[in-house]
Amino acid sequence: MPIESSGMKGNVQNGSGLSKPVSHKIGTHNGYATPNYNNSLSEGMVIRGEITDLRNHEVTITLSDNTTIIAHTNDSSTLYIGQTTAFRVTNVTPQTISIERLSSKYSDGQAATILKALEEADLQKNERNMQIVKELLENRMPINKMMLQQIIQQASSFRDISTDTIVLMNKYNMPLNHNTAIQFENLRSGESSLIQTIDTISEELPSLLNTLAQGAPAELVKEFGTNLLNIMNTHINNSPSPDYSADLSFLNDSEKASLAAAVGETNPELAGNILNGTAAVADLRAYIPILSDAEQAPGSADLLLSGKIPGDTTGNTDTETTSAGGPAMKDILNKLSSADSYLTYKNNEIQTIMDASMREKFITELKAFHMPEALMKNIQNGTAKIEDVFSAISETVASMPASSSESVASLFSSDSFSLLFKNNIKNLWTLSPSDVSDGPDSIREHYANLLRDLSETTELIKSNLSGQGSESLSRQTTSMQDGLNFMEQLNTLFSYVQLPVKFQDQTIHSDLYVYTKKDELKRHPDRVSVLLHLDMENLGKLDIHIEKHNNQIHSVFYCSDDDNAALFRKNIQLLTDTLNEQGYLFNASISNKQKNTDVVKEFIETKRSENLSKTESSSIKRYNFDIRA
Repeated sequence: MPIESSGMKGNVQNGSGLSKPVSHKIGTHNGYATPNYNNSLSEGMVIRGEITDLRNHEVTITLSDNTTIIAHTNDSSTLYIGQTTAFRVTNVTPQTISIERLSSKYSDGQAATILKALEEADLQKNERNMQIVKELLENRMPINKMMLQQIIQQASSFRDISTDTIVLMNKYNMPLNHNTAIQFENLRSGESSLIQTIDTISEELPSLLNTLAQGAPAELVKEFGTNLLNIMNTHINNSPSPDYSADLSFLNDSEKASLAAAVGETNPELAGNILNGTAAVADLRAYIPILSDAEQAPGSADLLLSGKIPGDTTGNTDTETTSAGGPAMKDILNKLSSADSYLTYKNNEIQTIMDASMREKFITELKAFHMPEALMKNIQNGTAKIEDVFSAISETVASMPASSSESVASLFSSDSFSLLFKNNIKNLWTLSPSDVSDGPDSIREHYANLLRDLSETTELIKSNLSGQGSESLSRQTTSMQDGLNFMEQLNTLFSYVQLPVKFQDQTIHSDLYVYTKKDELKRHPDRVSVLLHLDMENLGKLDIHIEKHNNQIHSVFYCSDDDNAALFRKNIQLLTDTLNEQGYLFNASISNKQKNTDVVKEFIETKRSENLSKTESSSIKRYNFDIRA
């Protein structure tokens, strides 16, 4: 099946003496001669022309330069003589050319434009290059030779990155290298998760110190460990956590009277404080197990499920009463227990990670370090804060002489210290709901401290250690640094921030996107649109789109399955009532997220593109998180 062109060798003189082009064909019908055409067609090449003949599965196509191709196609049912369309060459042998019509993602008109652009740029007409031109057109970008060559070169350099990601990064003028391309790809696919990296590092870093303490010289272990602990201790000192307390305002007057009567015989002063409103939940901690044993009734209600936060003063919660007309003591104890548990979590107390026997063992391991007596007592009863214990150990170890290296190495090799270290990292590197609610300044400070921790930890490991374990850990810390720096770069385009949030019983990955039209922001400064993406342990992936205008809030909850959607529909009125009480007009709809719907990608790309196509003055507001400040 030879290639033949209207400009090929050999012209024949016709009767008028004028030369006439000789017509040759590429391919063959049965009985036709088949010269060699392998140098002209190749697998993957895209051709476009008019269908001039159809015979079963053989199609004759005339190209724009009058070249004729005869080829085999498996599906000719949608083809007809006179049709102009594009095909991809699937196979080339000395006997046969096989082609297939381009997929339906290209219309005939679009294919013609794309192929013309490739021809003018003198680039190969293959499907990858066609896809690049298509992406450029859809993103309203130029398709000149310079742009096409740039994108094609980048696509060749980053073969593991999708074409549309490369085009989008060029559109947004983002610095394109392998790291930023991977970061942006992960963002679009929903695989960019700080919380996963935090979980990994919080396991590997204490494990590395533990391994060193068991095998390396004690003096080196002490020096390395002291420097490592000092990095985390600096973070603790830069952002000390407050001490949380709660009064008994979640109990009504009848419940307070019953509680005062129960403790009055052994502690009249506390009973008086309960009645006059000055008693705190912590004051009653020791009485909860005593009263529970006396009551001999398991708890049922949960303060958190009641919608009341410990210490909340917005209202009282009625409880089931006993037959005598007084409140049931088991309900009072349930509320106290839930409030105490919540405070234990908020204050990051050591009893959340160590039971009584573990704490006793830990106290024994700390005896050689002569820690403050008050701290040791609080470790024993479980009320010592994790960061306070870690900070005290860090400062004590740093002041100890070299002769104590064996004792320090022994502590670093203990399971108790590794557990403390792991949880300290998690607490420092994640955000509490109150941190998030404090606003951008709190988040900015968090990421500044986190970046400093990562940078100093990476440098410490690289300059002091070698081996597979330390190299793996330094790759993790470096990768996390890259992710944070990339997130800061994104804020020049649109407001986006990852929020690794810690709750009482889990840590979750979340992404926050803030979208606002520039012209609308000037006219309506109280109008804002937000997308919050959450990865919950039990609820799965959850996307919440919130539109706020003054005191009106409309939200859509995109749930991962029918069961979760039903759960939200059942409980959404609790959220509605709470926000209405605060003066907002709130309404919400619950949607089952479609299997193939990517709400995050749609928010970043589609919605932005649609709005930009309507007006050149619309843009995504920068919600500035300068995480390196």
